[in-house]
Amino acid sequence: MAEETCKSEIFTLDDRILALSIYKQSGKAYRLLAKVFSLPSRQTIMKLLQKIPFSPGLNQQLFDNLKHSVSKLPKSDRYCCLLFDEMAIQPSLHYSSNNDKIIG
Repeated sequence: MAEETCKSEIFTLDDRILALSIYKQSGKAYRLLAKVFSLPSRQTIMKLLQKIPFSPGLNQQLFDNLKHSVSKLPKSDRYCCLLFDEMAIQPSLHYSSNNDKIIG
């Protein structure tokens, strides 16, 4: 009987970021690709997502990133419209142990 070894794969940060972007585009596509290719587990990419510090409100880093991306475009393509979608707000409080904050 052949001896089976358990080999754990270590994914680079770039691998996990790519996997996260694919997962966020389509979870169904990610599951299909994971059957064919060696991809990080959903838990692994969710842990990566939890490390990104986002708080409610407008995020200056997003605007800086948008400004940087737009600066690479030709002047004729630099017009854009930024829309905020409505969302339902319900009263509730939650403690975020990751951020050590009460959110609600």
